[in-house]
Amino acid sequence: MKIKIQITVESDKGQPKVVQEVAHLDRFILRPETLGLTLAEARSILAGIEQRVVEQQAAEFMAQQRTCSRCGRERSYKGRHHIVFRTPFGKLRLESPRLYHCQCESDGRTSFSPLASYCRSAVPRSWYIWRPSLLLLFLTGSQSSS
Repeated sequence: MKIKIQITVESDKGQPKVVQEVAHLDRFILRPETLGLTLAEARSILAGIEQRVVEQQAAEFMAQQRTCSRCGRERSYKGRHHIVFRTPFGKLRLESPRLYHCQCESDGRTSFSPLASYCRSAVPRSWYIWRPSLLLLFLTGSQSSS
């Protein structure tokens, strides 16, 4: 038996659906150790899903950042680099383009990396601290009196 695990991303902007394969599994003879998923397979599938989802979110975010919010002109690219985005499930490596500021925003020819700036501000500090009380706080959104 061959099993394919795919995700389908539908953009709000009317772009075509993106179908990406996350993982494929081959199961031949049913045995206790081949029933269901191994922990390694489950982690790999989750990592693959998260990588694809975040890549799609980043691409949509960068498409929005490409135009100047003041005048609507398209910003030009300076280059690209990779950033590491840490999540509770691991590290993701993302391509992060650098854009030049629009002339209406700045006198000089300065550049910025919208995705890198966003990722630095978007990660809750509690993701890096793995203690049960903080995990409970993060999941429930309430404070305990411990």
